[in-house]
Amino acid sequence: MLLRQTTLVLLLTFFAPISPGVQSLGAIMLLMASVYYQIKHQPFYDDKLNKLEIISLCVQIGIIYLGLFYQSGKNDDIAEIEGFKWMVFTLIMVSSIYFAAIFAANMRLEMLKATVRTDNSFWFKLFSCGRIKDKQQFIEDNKVNIL
Repeated sequence: MLLRQTTLVLLLTFFAPISPGVQSLGAIMLLMASVYYQIKHQPFYDDKLNKLEIISLCVQIGIIYLGLFYQSGKNDDIAEIEGFKWMVFTLIMVSSIYFAAIFAANMRLEMLKATVRTDNSFWFKLFSCGRIKDKQQFIEDNKVNIL
């Protein structure tokens, strides 16, 4: 992941003199290669984390692709239509909110897994919103390793 971020920064820096469109297309190509790598190698220990990373990469690709409409449409009549601008903006926001919701749900589950191990039940009750009454059943359902 760090290699991908470093490559992305280098790519955006070196393609800056050419054009923003070339920068975006290069970023999309790098992210598509990252999706391929992610699917092929599944580098995370948990399948949910691998799926979350794939969703993240796809949302990033979608956002950059939709951003191309803003970049390249300056001389195009369709880019001047107010409804089109709002449609692109809405698609960007919906995909971002979708990913944020999935991320928050997975983060909540990981926090529940981390707090179920402790003797302090306050945090577990807080993250479970008081809906999970049986800690042992939660441990069995989610395959939590207690050390």
